[in-house]
Amino acid sequence: MGQLCAKCAQFLYDLLLSMKTLSSNLVQNVKECLAQIRDCSCLKQTKFESRQLYKPTRQRPEEVIAQEFLQHIERGFEIPPLGEVSLSALKTLAFSENSNLQQSASLFYLHISQYLNIQLPTEHLEIYYALLKTSDLDVQRISSLSLVTFLLKGNVPKEHVIQLDLLEPILELLESNDPMVQCNSCACIMILAVSDTNREAIASAGGVVPLLTLSKSYDPRVQQYAVGAIFNLTQSEWVQQFLCRQGAIPVLTLLLESSDSEVQYYSCAALSNMATNSQRHEVMLQTGDRFLLRILLSLLSSSVDKVSNQACVCLRNLVTSVKQVVKMRLKYSFLPTI
Repeated sequence: MGQLCAKCAQFLYDLLLSMKTLSSNLVQNVKECLAQIRDCSCLKQTKFESRQLYKPTRQRPEEVIAQEFLQHIERGFEIPPLGEVSLSALKTLAFSENSNLQQSASLFYLHISQYLNIQLPTEHLEIYYALLKTSDLDVQRISSLSLVTFLLKGNVPKEHVIQLDLLEPILELLESNDPMVQCNSCACIMILAVSDTNREAIASAGGVVPLLTLSKSYDPRVQQYAVGAIFNLTQSEWVQQFLCRQGAIPVLTLLLESSDSEVQYYSCAALSNMATNSQRHEVMLQTGDRFLLRILLSLLSSSVDKVSNQACVCLRNLVTSVKQVVKMRLKYSFLPTI
């Protein structure tokens, strides 16, 4: 292998020297750039603002309000529990982003729901929107339970719940994965569905499908209230049509086989209401290869009186004329005289 001549060796030496100088300059330039960025006031300003955003100045007033309000509760309410001062404090707590403060508000309403013997002021009912819309599970459980209690005791007019748009968060709670929240929200719907106006509002807002889903729940309490709510909804002819389009008849028919007598009763009563319209008879009788007729006949001998009575009512509604009775006896030879 030959050796480099003096000229080529000089070229290589110059190249190495240039690369060394370039590398040195590049490193120095990078250091200077980073130093300038570090010393710039823009980063210092951002850092200051971040600290301010991390700990809002409104957090302290909320905590102070919570402490003062809880002290009033512990002292036996030196201020009226539903007065303006309490209302202002409860609004602050309920609309807070702090779940612990929201829990304080929800626990207050659960407490007074046990003994309140007057109507809950509308201003307090408006607070429930924030409590029911929260993402905190405990607040959802407590607030939905107190609302059920208020409704059962008549402290809250059912129409006001609809008018104040509380139906929206209640229906959203039907989608919860928590059985207690599901149970409470189903109970709310069941109580609210006592007038055609409310029933139609519930159906129009999308309450039918989640109720049908929860009617198949493995939790007996959830299932009872869901089917009970469906039964109350079937007392509206318009909602009956809506239920039929959503496949309620097969669901309710299968629920007749439930081991829970309450579920049997509500599902049978719902089918009885739907059978008052003779145009649905053919669909109902054809469900599951005459399964509905067979199960209704078996329920006539139920040990629970209200179940056997409701099965009889449903069969009666399915045969509303002599012509239909004759036709059904010819087609279904096992059908006895009712």
